[in-house]
Amino acid sequence: MSSSILHSKISNTRRKHVSFRIGVGLAAAVALLVGAIGVEMMIDWQLDLPRWMRAGALGLTMLALTYVIVRHILIPLIWSPDDDEVALWVERALPALRSRLIASVQLMRPNALPAGASVGMVRALVKETEAVAEPFDFSVVVTAKPVRRMVMLATLIVIVASTGMVRAGNDGIDLLKRAFLVPGIEVPRKTRVTVSDPRQLIARGDVVTIRARAEGVIPENGTVEVRSPDQRTQSYLISRDAGSSNEFVLTIQNAQRPFEYVVQLNDGRSAICRVDVAERPAVTMLRCKQIYPKYTGLGEVDRAPGDLSILAGSKLAIDVTSNKDLDRAGNRVRLHGAEKDAPLPVDPNNPRHLGPSEVQLLKGATGLSIHLTDTQGITSKDSAVYRVEIVSDQPPSLRMTSPNRREDLVTKRAQIVVAMDAADDYGLARLSIRYKVAGSSAEPKRIELDLPPRAKSFRGYYPLKIDALSPLPTEGQTIEWWVEADDANDVTGPGKTESEHFIARVVSDEEKRADLMSRLGNYLDQINEVSENQRELSAKLGQLITEKK
Repeated sequence: MSSSILHSKISNTRRKHVSFRIGVGLAAAVALLVGAIGVEMMIDWQLDLPRWMRAGALGLTMLALTYVIVRHILIPLIWSPDDDEVALWVERALPALRSRLIASVQLMRPNALPAGASVGMVRALVKETEAVAEPFDFSVVVTAKPVRRMVMLATLIVIVASTGMVRAGNDGIDLLKRAFLVPGIEVPRKTRVTVSDPRQLIARGDVVTIRARAEGVIPENGTVEVRSPDQRTQSYLISRDAGSSNEFVLTIQNAQRPFEYVVQLNDGRSAICRVDVAERPAVTMLRCKQIYPKYTGLGEVDRAPGDLSILAGSKLAIDVTSNKDLDRAGNRVRLHGAEKDAPLPVDPNNPRHLGPSEVQLLKGATGLSIHLTDTQGITSKDSAVYRVEIVSDQPPSLRMTSPNRREDLVTKRAQIVVAMDAADDYGLARLSIRYKVAGSSAEPKRIELDLPPRAKSFRGYYPLKIDALSPLPTEGQTIEWWVEADDANDVTGPGKTESEHFIARVVSDEEKRADLMSRLGNYLDQINEVSENQRELSAKLGQLITEKK
């Protein structure tokens, strides 16, 4: 048993109710979204809200929007009112139907009648209800006032928001982007402020230079608000750079602690910028080891940094320990005087350790200093300069002890006793007698003398036989000879020393005897002269003694 008339009227009323509820929900959603975003944009424009606060506001807006959609759209669609509920709305609005409508709706359901009940009476009730309901429009029970009010409110909000966006132009678009958390968007101002380096890292005690660029309305000066880690704030005046029309510069001396700052020019404010302060890298331990040239045979010797008197040609093994981790590049030793740099590699197992690294000490070096760069790019400053003295390897010393005369007469059978005293700090490599016969165009000949390995001194003699020379000199010819001493310096040398040159003229036996007799006569004359002087002194002494008595 059913009634198409009653069913149609109730269904139409239910659809109208659901439609109006959805309309209210959509209008409320639009009003909420546009209104909340608009209010947030206005507050953000005034206060420059941080990102976390804008994210919170957007989250609350989305939460409220979700509630409106669920409450006014999804629930009416899924759980729409049943026939009984709609019938009761109609009976309350149309008293003429009294309780007929609800009774008819309920009794028309299958198995609604108990056993033995009169079906005819139910049909009669339904026909009577249809007759009474025929002229009435059940949908009048669903009022449109809530929909109209909400649509008008949403329309008003949209009109106001649209007008504001049109007037704001690009500034409004930027504020809208900020409301939806688009990164890199600043609050639009008459003056836009951009900081050149918003994140600086400096060494403790350095000067901080803050540079800001203004666009739009350019003021004469502005302020910088500095906030320290203990939340204390301080304001500085930032002035326009003399060389630019829109750049502003502020220098803060001797920064000791990290801080955050905001630059304000006119109505524009920069983003929150930060300056971090770190210690400079410094040498906590310096170890030096001198590596002597191989020819010296001295190997390696530890040297104090304050005592760097280094043999020329030596290398210096430098070992450095720093107070903080170091970068793999940028660490070097500076050779003052030579104006050269040598790299210092980082120990792969210890980022605070450099070396040991061998540095060749160049000619002209007068000092060295260590320059470090840490992993943050901060370099050392005012590095200590350690004095370096490059000591040259002196050539061997050579002193002739025989013969006494620079020029002498010799016979072919004679031999000259060549006696010498030679020495070198790091060892003699060669000792030789050089000679040449007058009239010969050949290079001077060399006679090598036997030396012990790495001998630092030699004292001895060598019999230079005239008849063993080549070519054999003849009577009347002269022989020029000398002694040469060489050291083993194969780095900056070798060092070489020559004795004075001696002349020997080859003569006959008769000439040699005559020379000897002449020299003997000279010696006797000298002896007689000395003896005569002694007699005179004795006489004067006796006379003085007699006078005193």
